[in-house]
Amino acid sequence: MYSSVDSGTSSPNSSHFIVVAIDFGTTFSGYSFAFTRDVDNAIHMMRKVEGCDPDVSNQKIPTILLLNEDGAFHSFGFAARDHYSSLEPKDSKKWFYFEKFKMDLHYNQSLSLDTKIQATNGNKSMSALTVFAHSLRYFKQLALQELSDQSAINILNEDIRWVITVPALWKPSAKQFMRAAAYE
Repeated sequence: MYSSVDSGTSSPNSSHFIVVAIDFGTTFSGYSFAFTRDVDNAIHMMRKVEGCDPDVSNQKIPTILLLNEDGAFHSFGFAARDHYSSLEPKDSKKWFYFEKFKMDLHYNQSLSLDTKIQATNGNKSMSALTVFAHSLRYFKQLALQELSDQSAINILNEDIRWVITVPALWKPSAKQFMRAAAYE
């Protein structure tokens, strides 16, 4: 069961005409969207991304984040997994590889905006806020690109009501943390 983290920035009279819901999962993540003025209320799933297995109908991608040695975003999902696995072992230790990191928020008893999480590939750690913000930014950019590609107009952030699903069992601090990461 999931609840959502809503930015609370739009009102019933807001100008958004698209709702994008990001399902940030432990193993796989994705998004779907709907146009608020669509009389059929059709919900569209994210399109398949590069590296996706063509025989799999699930359009979600692995919740894997890869940051370079400096902590800058490199890739997410299949691209992150594939690039990381192509690195030489001595080079791979310099990168930040995060996999199945979502539940770190739930299990951390002293969660704060300063919390660090350890990379899956070694002893390196990084701000959890940075890790989640990079991940959510990836989905935001992917959704904006897909929506703009499908529309005759350029879709802007202000046109969208963003929703992020989080487990209903999460403590309020974890839900608030995810909201803070979304604002980043």
